[in-house]
Amino acid sequence: MDKQLDALAISGKETPEVVDKLKTLSAEVQNSINKLELKPCVRSVYQRSAFQLLDGQLQFVARCLFNFAQSSSSNDVRVTIDTDLMLIEEDLGKNAAPGSGWEQMWRVASSVEVSESVRVIDFPYAVVELKLQGEAPPWVVGLLDLGVLLPAAKFSKYLT
Repeated sequence: MDKQLDALAISGKETPEVVDKLKTLSAEVQNSINKLELKPCVRSVYQRSAFQLLDGQLQFVARCLFNFAQSSSSNDVRVTIDTDLMLIEEDLGKNAAPGSGWEQMWRVASSVEVSESVRVIDFPYAVVELKLQGEAPPWVVGLLDLGVLLPAAKFSKYLT
C-alpha cells in the first residue's frame, strides 16, 4: 500500500503530508484487522451504471469517457445506479475448499458462484446514489416528489 501512496505524492496528486496521514491510517487499519483476526463474512455483488454531467447533459459515463478531454464535464451532478445487488454469506468454515471464498470472486468477477450451503440474499431494490454540488436540479426534486426515489440516510450496501 505504501508504494501506491508514494505514487500519489510523486505524481503531485496529494501532498506528502496527506500521504503520511494515509499511510498512518492504512497501518492502523491493517493492525486492527490482524489483531482482531478479522475475516470477510459478507460479500456485496452488484451491477453499476454511472452518469455525470457532460456539456450540460447527464450522460452514461462508460460511453462518453473518451469525450471528457474534449468536452465540458462537471461534478455538479453524479449519479450511480446499482442493480442486481446480492449479499453473500462467505463460507469460512473448516470445510471450505481453498479458493472457494471471496478470493475467488476477485479472479472471476463476471460470475457469482456459491455453494449450496452459503446463504444469498437478493436485495429487491436498485440503489441510486446522487452526489450533488449545490442545489438539487429540478429533475431530482421531481423524482423525490413522485416517490420514485426514497431518501435513505447513511444507507450502505456494504452493511456498515
